[in-house]
Amino acid sequence: MPLTHYLVTLALPGDPQQTLLYSTRKASLAALDTSIVQRLMAGETPPGPLRVQLEALGLWVSDLAADEAAMRSFLDEINHNRTKATISVILGMACNFACRYCYEGKQKESGQSMTDDTVRQSVSFITNWCRQQGKERLVLSLYGGEPLLYPKLIRRFATLLKPALAEHGIGFGFSLVSNGSLLTPQLVEEFLELGLLGAKITIDGPAASHNHLRPFKNGDPSFEAILNNLAASCQLLRVDLGGNFTQETWQHFPELLDQLTARGITPERLGRINFSAAMGVTDTLADTDFTTGCFSVNEPWHAEAVVTLRREILERGFNSAKVSTALCMMDLTDALVINHDGGLYKCPAMIGHRQFQSGDIRQGVAPDLAEIHNLGHWRHEARCRTCAYLPLCLGGCRYSAYQREGEIKQVDCQEGYFRSALPGLILQDLHYHHGERSA
Repeated sequence: MPLTHYLVTLALPGDPQQTLLYSTRKASLAALDTSIVQRLMAGETPPGPLRVQLEALGLWVSDLAADEAAMRSFLDEINHNRTKATISVILGMACNFACRYCYEGKQKESGQSMTDDTVRQSVSFITNWCRQQGKERLVLSLYGGEPLLYPKLIRRFATLLKPALAEHGIGFGFSLVSNGSLLTPQLVEEFLELGLLGAKITIDGPAASHNHLRPFKNGDPSFEAILNNLAASCQLLRVDLGGNFTQETWQHFPELLDQLTARGITPERLGRINFSAAMGVTDTLADTDFTTGCFSVNEPWHAEAVVTLRREILERGFNSAKVSTALCMMDLTDALVINHDGGLYKCPAMIGHRQFQSGDIRQGVAPDLAEIHNLGHWRHEARCRTCAYLPLCLGGCRYSAYQREGEIKQVDCQEGYFRSALPGLILQDLHYHHGERSA
């Protein structure tokens, strides 16, 4: 009986006699004497009680073939157990920002938005789809452009969809992905009554870097407007905070965290904070001269930025996501994106790329959806099937691969990133979430 393929080992800081074993598939962790770990890695079978514990944690397996088979069905199991559907709706393309790295680019020039007829057909499609999927609950994510430029559409969607789902015993709530400039307390209070659950807004570091990357459309700075709305709205609503950094700006992000605290936006008033690299974009729809984006998570500076910024977040008492599988909407059977014209997609970043359209609300989901998105691509890659990091990346980001290579037929290997970043992230979880050792 061997150790699992999907295992990372690292020394416990301050105690060379102890080694940590981390299961990337189970997200489980065990600390053992280093001498025991060395014997296990040499093929020795652990004694009975220890073997039972390690098997329960997914660190020790009955045989490697079964271990690989379990990994191949990993996503199937996740999809089978999910009772909540997640659908993103692009209300329209208008936006009051001119973000330098915007992947929607040219599409925003049209200013197109959903018609009332498309809203009604979307409600009918969503209701039938959730019922057929056997879902207990739907969380709708309202997107844009900037969704708060469309308050009438938000009201219309919520007032039609909630009772339609309730007829089938399906719960309803919605969230907003917003730039935050229009997220006023008055609007929050109104939308709470319609089923608003939370919002995610983006601030790209302290004022100087944020205003450079995310100005208003007329060129004015947007930092203060967002911070003012955040300070007021986070007392009424769960707000998660994101931020997009570059190789030049990431070291300034801790200043933003201190500015939040100074404005009374303290850890207990925010949901999660997760900063990520601004993605490099090359396709013609983006129409951007932004050249400092991250085209691969394996870029050497990226791991340092992620680990350092997450530590700064946790050190100040804010919440950040634990290390876990990065579930892509494309791999979830109960996740869809509805564009403003009724087209169906599997990822918000893919909207407008007709080759990745997955049907429409009138005709339904395309029967060749799996082929369109190259689903399960990692199953055909020998290098992936026994990679220790496979449960975390599941073949990587197809949109990132598309920007680099112009197609999504191959995996977006993230081994370099996880090899560099994962030990630090695991030790952070151990320290900040379990109160053990120094991170």
